[in-house]
Amino acid sequence: MPAEPKLRPESGTALPTNRAVTQRKKVWAERSRTGCFTCRKRHLKCDEEIPVCKRCLLAKLECRYGTLVPSGGAIQAKEKNYGKMRPHQHSRVESRGEYIAVEAEPPDWDLLQTIRYYFEFIRPLRPAVNGKVVDPTFTLGNATYYGIKIVSAHIALLSKSYGRGLKYGEGRALAPVWATYSRYLLKIIAVIHDYFQDTSPTAVVKAIDYMLLLLLADLDAESTVWKAHINGCYAYVQRIGGIQALLDLSSPPPVMFRQFVKYVDTPYIMATRQNSARCSLLTSSSLTFVYNTTTPPLEHCLGYYDYTDEQLGVILLNGDRIYHDRPFPIPHALVLIHLTRLRYELATSAWEAPPWESLVVFIRGQYRKLHSFDEDGWAVQTTGYSAAHHKALAEVYRVAIWLYAILTLPRPAVSQWAEVDMPLPSCGQAINAYDRVRTLYRSELLTCLRRVYHELTYPRGVYWPLIVAGVAAVDGAEEDRAFVDDCMHSIWLNPLGGSGMFSSLEKLRRFWASGKTNWDDCFYEPTPC
Repeated sequence: MPAEPKLRPESGTALPTNRAVTQRKKVWAERSRTGCFTCRKRHLKCDEEIPVCKRCLLAKLECRYGTLVPSGGAIQAKEKNYGKMRPHQHSRVESRGEYIAVEAEPPDWDLLQTIRYYFEFIRPLRPAVNGKVVDPTFTLGNATYYGIKIVSAHIALLSKSYGRGLKYGEGRALAPVWATYSRYLLKIIAVIHDYFQDTSPTAVVKAIDYMLLLLLADLDAESTVWKAHINGCYAYVQRIGGIQALLDLSSPPPVMFRQFVKYVDTPYIMATRQNSARCSLLTSSSLTFVYNTTTPPLEHCLGYYDYTDEQLGVILLNGDRIYHDRPFPIPHALVLIHLTRLRYELATSAWEAPPWESLVVFIRGQYRKLHSFDEDGWAVQTTGYSAAHHKALAEVYRVAIWLYAILTLPRPAVSQWAEVDMPLPSCGQAINAYDRVRTLYRSELLTCLRRVYHELTYPRGVYWPLIVAGVAAVDGAEEDRAFVDDCMHSIWLNPLGGSGMFSSLEKLRRFWASGKTNWDDCFYEPTPC
């Protein structure tokens, strides 16, 4: 007997019996374990961008990645009941706090994660020198050394994701980053203090090595104490007996001391660190002579101003060349040092008042030294990149150094020198000798930069010449300023470019909008470059 048809309650009509009634079934999806903690807590899909996902960046929230490590109570619960739970009950256990969130992404990680971060993010971006990339040696003994480097690299990446330089302590969402940064700084300071108590050559090498590390970390954090670190290094050199004692201690002088005289970027230091203990000290001297160019004369770091040319040559020498980030001839570097030292002497009235005869003689001598050097022979003998690459950089720096002299030395003295040594053909306009020579060198530098920039293996090497071109272009064509801005910004965006480089670009942008034209109007305060 057929079943009676069911009736609709509201209408009394019969429901068809020939269609199967399907029951909805809930499909359990596996919960993602790879998104950031913030998105998981908010029950939002995370795009898993490193170091900050887009949702956290837009909402200005702290973005943390990691794994869930069970607490003691959770372990017992897991042993008794976790296997009997359904999937939706697992998440409830985690949400009740029985699982502890442990940050496993940079910067708070151990040495093994530091190694992983280096090979995953840093090494693929580093340029090869002589056809290969030299990797640092990671050991438990240098975990703090490389830990602060990874923290600095993380801060630099965060700065680039925010589109500006991040200052220490900025942003509530970045509090864990700054806390880790501060913890590593305290470790570095403690290591330096320990080495100060020892007078052995190895301890001296290590002390200056870690002082440079402290300096570079503060530059990445946009700290204002970087100049104090440089002056502290020179004070330490005086404490151990002066520059000659340092040169006698290690020949050639250790790498890290050189860096306080002429700057070399962090990624390369990570590679050179393994060369030898001696090589760690020379780096310290190499930062100052470039940074002093973008610092008001009365605020210069004076630690190396009493060094002889012979001592400076030994400091700047690395076999037969200067470090690969700025591979230009040592005679060019010495001219730049003398010109910058002259700015300080003029500011302290060490030279006589006009008519500047002795100053004109000095300018003429530096010009001849700069332009008489055999750049072709140096480029062929220099190792690292191709001869054409080195020749292009030598030419760029030669022009940039002399344009820097034109922009920073007294205009009457430059005009007197130009009228005698560089008589330029008249262009039919009433332009004085200073403006003519400045325009000539500005045009030559911009032409060189446009020709070689996109062909360089390592564009970071022309960052300082771009700064010089940018100051000179203040009253030039808009396209020249746009070119300089684009190049400097792209260098800063490079993952290997330190975040401290953004300061000089910010200064240039404000300078272009100010209507002022003098070098010291642009760099009115100490500015790392």
